[in-house]
Amino acid sequence: MAFPRCPTNVKKNLPMLLAIPLVHFLTFGQTDPFFGVFLVDFKEKLGCSSAAIGMAHSVFLGFKYLLGPLPVILTNRFGSRLIIILGCTMMSSGLMLTSHASKLWHVYISHSLITGCGSCLVFQSVTYVIGHRFDKSASLYFALMYAGSSTGFFLTPLFCSAVRKWFGWQGTILILGSIAMNSIPIAMIAYKVRRVKTTQKYTSETGVDTLNDLVPSLRSQTEDGVDSQPEKIHTLSLFIKFPRLMIMIIVRLLAEFGFSGFFVHFNASIIYKGFLDEDAAVVFFAFGIGSFVGRLGSPLPGYLGIISNYKLFTIALFVAGIAMFSFNVLMTLTSLVLSALAIGLFIGLYSTLFPVVMRSCVSMDRFKDAYSVVGIPAAFACIFGGYAMGVVYDISGSYNVSLFIAGSCFLLSGSLMLMTDFFSKLKRKLFFNEITGLDTAVL
Repeated sequence: MAFPRCPTNVKKNLPMLLAIPLVHFLTFGQTDPFFGVFLVDFKEKLGCSSAAIGMAHSVFLGFKYLLGPLPVILTNRFGSRLIIILGCTMMSSGLMLTSHASKLWHVYISHSLITGCGSCLVFQSVTYVIGHRFDKSASLYFALMYAGSSTGFFLTPLFCSAVRKWFGWQGTILILGSIAMNSIPIAMIAYKVRRVKTTQKYTSETGVDTLNDLVPSLRSQTEDGVDSQPEKIHTLSLFIKFPRLMIMIIVRLLAEFGFSGFFVHFNASIIYKGFLDEDAAVVFFAFGIGSFVGRLGSPLPGYLGIISNYKLFTIALFVAGIAMFSFNVLMTLTSLVLSALAIGLFIGLYSTLFPVVMRSCVSMDRFKDAYSVVGIPAAFACIFGGYAMGVVYDISGSYNVSLFIAGSCFLLSGSLMLMTDFFSKLKRKLFFNEITGLDTAVL
């Protein structure tokens, strides 16, 4: 799919700059944290186990990646604007339907399926737009995208804690759905299709929708004016051409399994330690603040030349895992707030930097295909992460083991990234020594 290359213009970029965080705040900022806030309420009303209700939210998280190839097909056919609007509609309506759920399978239909499919359309479509449309500023736009959703992580729990006193927890979910519906007109305005002359010269920075939205079958042109298409590579051949892609799949799988299990049961683990709902909301607020700072500030170290994105990504995995270990043993509200702040900060760095690191592993024209492939194993990890942690709790009666497993997944991911970097440097060094030896022998 060819994305437009229009002249860099602040006025044209401004709608996109504002829409990316706003749409994600109104959609993912509501749908991601609300289930964890009301997980205990769902469990008591539906009379189900922690594993069963945790699986419902895990499936929602998994659908964000599982249907990765679907947005590729739909955006190629209909353009990103229509698909993002459709995704926003599904997420808001699914949230409203969930507020009326009276049985477990109702939650699986409304939240897991409808809201989950909508989240995939929004998340993957916006990611593809940023990955193809912006070059040097990609990390900034990814940071804005994730910062929008993380804003909801610290505002939504506090909002739910206050509003449920007047409207109940199901009425609060219905209100969240109405808030999420405001993302539809924002997406319609920001992704408005503009008529662009195909003979115009383009750059990689733009604020209008894709040329594929105007002419889906349009092929890219070379500087000589001859039509050309990028080299066609079978999806499975991506692993041969880009060997690091398999490493990124394993890293993503482990990290998403750990994050899904932690995030789904995060609020419940605090309540079962003996804290009130208001205390749990404060801890969730700290997690959201940390996530917001981590996601929004993730481009700064790279821009300032302090540390590379790859190294920062690896450090984030290690520190997030260690912080999850500490969350097990902490029993005071202050210590839990500080630990949640650290976990949110470094998970925010991880989630924002992953697509940036992915772009350095594959070519620009294959980013969309590679990202969708990486997302499929991660989707299954998300689906079974929350369920597995719930099963461990149902067996042991404590979340300590579950959080230990979640932290271990992040540590394993960081170790894999560290070893990959070490062996890559070793390979380059041996190759350099071999070339130097050949040059010396010739002389």
